[in-house]
Amino acid sequence: MKVAIGAWTTSGNGSRRLPLLGSLALALLGTILFCFARKPEMLLVARALQGMAASIIYTAAMAMVVDSVPPDETGSWYGVPFALQRYVN
Repeated sequence: MKVAIGAWTTSGNGSRRLPLLGSLALALLGTILFCFARKPEMLLVARALQGMAASIIYTAAMAMVVDSVPPDETGSWYGVPFALQRYVN
């Protein structure tokens, strides 16, 4: 469901940059909220913000790959984020 919302947000306007930067700011806000959370409810809100931001970041990044890579190389470039994800997590 979240990826569908991310896809709708990313395809709504012509630019991929605005949703990507907005979602990075949302992820930063969620992380800052984690730092200053004093109640469990604030932790839930912070995690929800990070989850929403992650879905938009993921979708916008994949859309940017499609926009910037030739069609015959798209599949191999899709593998790059998944390969990097192995080392990040």
